[in-house]
Amino acid sequence: MDVNKLILSKLGSSANHCECGFGLNTCFPSGRNFTFVEPNPLFYTRALELYPKAKIYHAAIVANIATPTVAIQLAGEDTHLASVRDCPVFHRGFSPGNLIEVPAITFDLIDTGFDSVILDMEGAEWFALMNMKSRPRILMIETHSSKTSYQNPFIGEIQQWTADNGYEEIYRGVSNTIWIR
Repeated sequence: MDVNKLILSKLGSSANHCECGFGLNTCFPSGRNFTFVEPNPLFYTRALELYPKAKIYHAAIVANIATPTVAIQLAGEDTHLASVRDCPVFHRGFSPGNLIEVPAITFDLIDTGFDSVILDMEGAEWFALMNMKSRPRILMIETHSSKTSYQNPFIGEIQQWTADNGYEEIYRGVSNTIWIR
């Protein structure tokens, strides 16, 4: 499914989008109303170059802010919260890599009322969803992998939240699920 076309058809080109990802696999071209959260310093720097009109945060989304920074782990081109022990990267055969500290934020601190949200956070997607103030019309969340045995460690919470908030699952791909409301 072409997520960019889905978002355009459902919301139009002036919609407000947010992507919380570990890496630069964004679905949105640089001209859109776009918020991006990226904890990896290399990807953050690259995002600043690629998306000059976007609001870009160098931070990791966490469940709550116990400390101003959080450890992330670098594994190949992937990055994940060190505290998340079951993430897709390990199902692809990578070993834990270098630890670095990055700023920690909760999703509600950046939630300006998004129309669409993409959460590809290597097992930490629930941390954004649990603190979401807005109720976007389109949600895309990394929930599983049909190529490996990975299933998001918070899949039960994600499914309950989407059901409680009136979302309908419309697509389940190789690793992402899309809901609309």
